[in-house]
Amino acid sequence: MSALLKTQDSNTTFKKISFSLLLMLFCLFITCSSSEMKKTKKSLSKKMKKVKTTIKNKENEPNIQQSPSFLETAAEEKLSTKSKLSQGNETVLQPNTTVLEPVESDTTSSPATNPLTLNNPVYQQPPQAVNPTNSGDPYEIANTKTSCTQMNCFYPNVCISNFVCKCGNENANYFKDSISSENPPYYCAYGRKKQLVAFLLEFFLPSFGHLYAGQYAIGVLKLLLPCVFVVLLYVIQNTLVKGIAGAGLCGMSIWWLVDIILYGLNKYSDQNGVRLASW
Repeated sequence: MSALLKTQDSNTTFKKISFSLLLMLFCLFITCSSSEMKKTKKSLSKKMKKVKTTIKNKENEPNIQQSPSFLETAAEEKLSTKSKLSQGNETVLQPNTTVLEPVESDTTSSPATNPLTLNNPVYQQPPQAVNPTNSGDPYEIANTKTSCTQMNCFYPNVCISNFVCKCGNENANYFKDSISSENPPYYCAYGRKKQLVAFLLEFFLPSFGHLYAGQYAIGVLKLLLPCVFVVLLYVIQNTLVKGIAGAGLCGMSIWWLVDIILYGLNKYSDQNGVRLASW
């Protein structure tokens, strides 16, 4: 009887200790997630302030009228020369000057191959597709539909050409049509999860690195399996079950070590497939 009472007391104390440990881990996860949400809100508010100031500066700038196009000026010069010749007046041309005659436009050719549009300085080439950098991250570069400016690609993002915006280390170009849903919209508006935070959480609190990265299925599975194995090892008095539970705990420790290495090499991504921001 005394042996049975001792085993029951040990089981109850073990259950209490395991329950308290799980409660502490849950509280730590909530505090980490709340602090991360506060940081992201502060960064977004700073970015919106910068965008509003740039919009105000743009509105205060005077509107610049565009010069007449190449075709209009050429047509006017041809009409003026014909009218002078018809009246019998002699036209004296200055040296090193030529009268430009408009070339008949080819309707079948595209604007990119039409010689009139190619020689016209007002015409701008459409944005060309840009391959990702050598890092292999498809969300690192945004091909803008309009010209890349500080209003749609602001710091820490950088315009590397007229139609290409390179995202910063902590940002990614993930949203649909490469534009955020905020007003005014801008490129590279997706905030990456941090590799250092995920590595530390996974090292000290196994499975919490996956939960931080948004991989909830793997995180919950990795959190519950050790608890099940521990219960089977200490509660059920069966050698076969104890052997299976011990092997399961050894496998979980190997899994934890592999995850630590992969997080150190930044091989994991978040729930949307976006790579974590490197440390």
